[in-house]
Amino acid sequence: MSLHEKVLVIGIDGATFDLLTPWLADGRLPHLSALTARGVSAVLRSTMPANSAPAWTSFMTGMNPGKHGIYGFTRVEPEKGYTIKVNTGANRRAPTVWQYLSRLGKRSIVLNMPMTYPPDPIAGIVVSGITTPGIESEFTYPPALRTEILRRIPEYQLDVRSWGVTSVGERRAQLMEDISRMVESRRQLGLHLFRTEPWDLFALIFTATDRVMHFFWRFLDPQHPLYDAAEAPLYRDAILRIHQQIDAAIGELLEVCGEDTAVIVMSDHGFGPQHKLFRINQWLLENQFLQLTFSGENGRSPGLNAGAQKWLYRGVSGAVDLARAHLSDGAKDRLKQLFPRLRERLASQTVFSGVDWTRTRAYHTAEFPGSIRINLRGRETQGIVVPGAEYDAVCADLQTRLQALTDPQSGRRIVARVFRREELYSGPQLAKAPDLTVHLADYAYTFDWYMPVGNGKDKLPVIDDLRGKYAVNCGYHRPDGILMMAGTGIRSGPMPAPANIEDVIPTILYLLGVPVPEDMDGQVLTTAVLPEQLRIHEIEFGPPLLGGAHDEADGELYTAEEAEAVKNRLRDLGYL
Repeated sequence: MSLHEKVLVIGIDGATFDLLTPWLADGRLPHLSALTARGVSAVLRSTMPANSAPAWTSFMTGMNPGKHGIYGFTRVEPEKGYTIKVNTGANRRAPTVWQYLSRLGKRSIVLNMPMTYPPDPIAGIVVSGITTPGIESEFTYPPALRTEILRRIPEYQLDVRSWGVTSVGERRAQLMEDISRMVESRRQLGLHLFRTEPWDLFALIFTATDRVMHFFWRFLDPQHPLYDAAEAPLYRDAILRIHQQIDAAIGELLEVCGEDTAVIVMSDHGFGPQHKLFRINQWLLENQFLQLTFSGENGRSPGLNAGAQKWLYRGVSGAVDLARAHLSDGAKDRLKQLFPRLRERLASQTVFSGVDWTRTRAYHTAEFPGSIRINLRGRETQGIVVPGAEYDAVCADLQTRLQALTDPQSGRRIVARVFRREELYSGPQLAKAPDLTVHLADYAYTFDWYMPVGNGKDKLPVIDDLRGKYAVNCGYHRPDGILMMAGTGIRSGPMPAPANIEDVIPTILYLLGVPVPEDMDGQVLTTAVLPEQLRIHEIEFGPPLLGGAHDEADGELYTAEEAEAVKNRLRDLGYL
């Protein structure tokens, strides 16, 4: 017997109580305020790292990345070479809740969820989100729904346009319009399907909040290092306006909800300002974990001398940034048509260019901020670190040195802890995780993972002010997101302790009266439910979900051009 016939999940990507609490108190978000007043709320802890790809995948599976296998938007397959590949939903190695519900005869509608491309064939509807290559892709299930969406919403927007390093004037205004149009696209499609299609679980994700906070956080605080006084009057309330637009859409959805519907509002992570850069590969170079073929100290110069290699690297990186900043969208599109693989080659030069793998012991991978891999013999194609005692010693040395790192200006430590992968994750996909994850003590620092250009007198500092491409993303992720729940049998008031993002799906299954698979890592949030309801509706557990053909699915789905389109989008958001 179920506590609710239906569950509506509204995701507000990156939402944080740091911003919401005063807005709710001031009545600026009336529908969320009313929902909070009649239900429970809590901090929702994200995955480590607080990255949308593993976080939303942990939500949709109820499992940690060690089971579902998604650690970031991209992955490194060291046994195949030092290249970065884009993850898709086919790289997920655990079933989603909508796949599980399909087996039980229940229908789900899933809109704009990251990491759902290609859309899974389920009992219901899937419209994929950020990792969709483009509007021409088959981003819906059933496939025929794509035609209906574009007919009903001709300007349907998957995500914001790739704006590169440009962040001023007309382009900034256009970016704001695109972000707002994303909300309107979700609102129109969500309301249409909400009213016309049968469903048991409805999940609608608004990613516009994440985008506006990445690009417009600088206008919230005059003390932000990138505060722009000239344009502040135009964009001081940009983040609030997008939240209000989403709040109004939530109000429309709630008007249609019946009393048999439980409502959950959540985010995949929180958000906050970025103030400084931590050039992690520069640090690895200066501490002799990473070596370059064109480093001024090593004298190695295969093919080109060190100076020529360094200037070639700088030229490639600078040309990429210049094109992103100044070419029109039409010109960029024409270049992609003429040279479909050129950008991917240039980008690869700026990520792993010039590494001397024969002498490198560790490197930052760009899978997610703070991910470090050991150049392990027998795993990496040119690995040199011997498994066992030498591997453990390198890991321990990295942990000790990074945890002692301080900002020379403030004298404060910037790294709270460096985790071994087995400290964070567990499950059959553990071997895919980076060896180490750097957990920052101060999230106002952001990782610059581009390769340094040498150890000479013109080297850039390890700790630096935001500049260049990183000056675009003035806000970034924090571990603490939001959770709000309301409906029959659900308590009111704050929950006594934070929840974990893996807990949401087991709780949804409980509300629907469905057994919770025993291999889910999340727990039913019993503190959100009235005691008498827990006595009447006991938690039921079911058999595990892992295993079977799904674990062997082929993850290579993008063409080279599609993969590059997704990489461009991730790059501009600071994810690659």
